[in-house]
Amino acid sequence: MDIPLNKEIEAVGTWNTFPQPITTRGEATIFHTIDPNAPPGNRGAGGGVSGPILAAMMQESATLATITTLRHTEQIMGTLEININYIRRASGKQIFAKANVLKKGKTVSFVEVDIYNDEERLVCNGHVIIGIKLSGGYVKPNKFEHENFENILNMFWKSNEHYGYELKLMEKKRGYLKFELNIGQESANVDLDNLAQILPGAHDFACVNCVSTMVDFENGEYMNGTISLNLSYLKPYLKYVDLKSDNKKIEIISKVEKKLKPEEQIAFASCEIISNNEVLATGRIVYSVAKEKEEYNGAFSL
Repeated sequence: MDIPLNKEIEAVGTWNTFPQPITTRGEATIFHTIDPNAPPGNRGAGGGVSGPILAAMMQESATLATITTLRHTEQIMGTLEININYIRRASGKQIFAKANVLKKGKTVSFVEVDIYNDEERLVCNGHVIIGIKLSGGYVKPNKFEHENFENILNMFWKSNEHYGYELKLMEKKRGYLKFELNIGQESANVDLDNLAQILPGAHDFACVNCVSTMVDFENGEYMNGTISLNLSYLKPYLKYVDLKSDNKKIEIISKVEKKLKPEEQIAFASCEIISNNEVLATGRIVYSVAKEKEEYNGAFSL
């Protein structure tokens, strides 16, 4: 995955998600129909749905589930942290993200999310921590902010369409990449995802490409897929307009921390997402680097 310097890369193209009717407070399910003609950026290393789209679905369903649990005058502050384990390739006709609020406290909501394919096989599992704030006034402990589940979707689910972004490679060394993130059109689902839906995917994409600079393709190594991802938001109040105004630049610096030897099958990479010298988020991924099958005493092994 050798990237020419200064080439603009469409990391993820446009995709759609749809909510299922909400029936239980603290739970939400959204689904994505897999397009067989989707652009390469929407595909992961194994040909399934890309990690960035899975991360966005996890973020979105967790936010929707949390909204149903808000008490009177409480509001979503923003995502504080997201952790994802990618268990198997996301393939089939549809995938479903099912979010369950484990605990909604005064300041944070802890949400577990499972994503399944249409054969009900677990694709990935993760946890999202969402910040809660008061919008003013006294909180009535027995009164929910949104009593009607159908109204929640009408208020917050403004569009099914999500827009991608471009990464422009500014600096490249072995085990080190520096990108400029160019955000595309604003999603109409701004109340649900905003930049929290974009940044995990951009983080994953930057780190994966950084790992590729350490892979020995000529000797049979290949990119096998992200194993786990973690991203902490140091600016949970971040809004789309904050980064589109005043020509602010968003930089993503990714580094490979370690590529294990002698097996060399696992790589660790980290990133910082920065705007005007202010760190917006920090993250880390664990990535699988596989080798082509080799014959050994009549047996095949990886």
